[in-house]
Amino acid sequence: ESVGVVGPNGAGKSTLCGIIVGALLPTAGGAELDGVAVAKWQRCDGAPPIGYLPDDPMLIEGTVYDNIARFRDSSLVGVAQSAMRAGVHETLAALQNGYDTPVGAGGSGLSLRERRAVTLARALHGAPRILVLDEPELGLDGASLKGLMTMLDGLKRSGVSLVIATQDPRLRRL
Repeated sequence: ESVGVVGPNGAGKSTLCGIIVGALLPTAGGAELDGVAVAKWQRCDGAPPIGYLPDDPMLIEGTVYDNIARFRDSSLVGVAQSAMRAGVHETLAALQNGYDTPVGAGGSGLSLRERRAVTLARALHGAPRILVLDEPELGLDGASLKGLMTMLDGLKRSGVSLVIATQDPRLRRL
């Protein structure tokens, strides 16, 4: 299934996405998955059940590999498979040091396109069953958007539920 979150700028789409993935706590009520607070699911020992692509890529100082693996033990093959599944492996492998490319605080040292590629691969790392994407089309040209839509359609067909906050009518058709 897929759910579109649509509204004008400032309507709360990003806030809702943050609450759905447990990155933000609601000021009233709660956000639960199978009766457990989403924030607790996301901080469990295993892979989180919900992947998240924020509209503003959040990266921590380390390497591209570290950021995709969430600074946990993971094989390079597993990290690369996540990037392949996200359709961004070529972008990341082409970096000066590939997956060993240093990432500065806040993602410095990488372009916006590269930061978004890292966060999309991270969102898919661990094969989440739910994927929340906040404005995933930002900064994409026509060919890249088509690739994103194909990737998302494939994920949906494989049983991954999608929550997409967007104003792009093409993504709302997924």
